[in-house]
Amino acid sequence: ALLDARQRLDVRGYEEAERERSAFVDQGDYRTSLDGHDDHHARAWLGRGLLTFHGVRDWVRQYGWS
Repeated sequence: ALLDARQRLDVRGYEEAERERSAFVDQGDYRTSLDGHDDHHARAWLGRGLLTFHGVRDWVRQYGWS
């Protein structure tokens, strides 16, 4: 069921996500963008009470509830 619920991502969307990831990969602090990709986070995760990755602070991964 989880595989069937995946969101299709076109090349433009993938490249956008990869540019964002590449810009932050070597940084000690960053917040994960939750508003890109046609509001996918809000549709797929918001309000479900699941643990999600929120970013990195002082090189430590940060998580929070959706």
